[in-house]
Amino acid sequence: MQNLRLNFSELFASVCGEGAKMMINSRNIVPISLASRNFSEVAHLAEKTGEVFLFKNNRPKFRLVDIEAHPELEMTDAERYEFVARRLLARHRAAFLELAK
Repeated sequence: MQNLRLNFSELFASVCGEGAKMMINSRNIVPISLASRNFSEVAHLAEKTGEVFLFKNNRPKFRLVDIEAHPELEMTDAERYEFVARRLLARHRAAFLELAK
């Protein structure tokens, strides 16, 4: 099957930088409704392939990852704090700008 190229604008870009793109193997795409009915099957697929993308309304919503297959996900505490801080600042930018006045 053909691979799909999708842009995960918020999460993936915050980790890898603006304009980052990720290749998704179409065999690793699972509807979220199937995942809610049979999570063990989806978890087994993630274990087998390294990751599974859960789609909601034909759009990527979640990424289920086998941590052992992706050592880059093991972050130091400082990296975790920076990641969370960057995400919070992006999400609540307007409020922070208002508070800065």
